[in-house]
Amino acid sequence: MQQYTLKRSEIKKIKEHYSTYYDVRARQLQSFDSQGLKFSRLLTRNGYYIGSNWIRRNETWARVNYSVLVYLEVDIYSNNQRRTPVFEKRPFYGNIEYYLMYEFNNEKSMLAYINWTASVSTDSVGLKYFTKFAGYDFIDVIAVERCVGFIKVDNKYYIVDKEANNTIM
Repeated sequence: MQQYTLKRSEIKKIKEHYSTYYDVRARQLQSFDSQGLKFSRLLTRNGYYIGSNWIRRNETWARVNYSVLVYLEVDIYSNNQRRTPVFEKRPFYGNIEYYLMYEFNNEKSMLAYINWTASVSTDSVGLKYFTKFAGYDFIDVIAVERCVGFIKVDNKYYIVDKEANNTIM
């Protein structure tokens, strides 16, 4: 745990996160503190530790357990403003950079700063893969489902999820 001063780009991402959470425009949100408490590991409700890229900064940790599966609710009609929003839970993958306890409106939140993967595809034998990492965002840690693994083969990152039904026949 360490006191952390957020960069301008990270404050912008936190504003985006809270604007979604409170369903208001980001510019309407005021009084954002640039300070938070940075953590390197999270203990899940199932009793598992999920690390972060930050814990590996000194390369003394052999474990690489910061690749995760996240479930988020997505408005399936977000491109059509006239439609009533319909939310659907969808899986996303990424690498946790660090965890942050942040206070906003006198309420403390535990957030994860995540580096998302680009869109995930399925190959001819049913294995999931992606080709690159995309942008960064803050998410509530409650959305983190479990650890997964990423294995790079040529120009593809294959997703290893031991709890998924990935049987090859």
